Amino acid sequence: MPSSFVVPTSLRGWLVLAASVAVFAAGVWPVIALVNQARLVLGLPALVAWSYLILVGCTLTMLLGNRLLHRGQHEAGEQAGNGDTRARVGKVGKGEVDDE
Repeated sequence: MPSSFVVPTSLRGWLVLAASVAVFAAGVWPVIALVNQARLVLGLPALVAWSYLILVGCTLTMLLGNRLLHRGQHEAGEQAGNGDTRARVGKVGKGEVDDE
């Protein structure tokens, strides 16, 4: 039976995976227990400030993944399976100009 576990094949993929694991690890119990103290950070309780940092980290990780692992138009056309390397990823709608 083939394995369904997929591992990254490039250094960029491993970097995105490491960033994702780091953001996940920042939100689990042992780290939260360290942050959950009665003090204010920028006028917010420390746990709330930490939660905001996790949200920003998650957003930045997704942005990093999109930037580093972006497929080009050429690759998208080849994966469509029709042999057309000029395949468009999106549709041309009303009022848009097809510049190809």
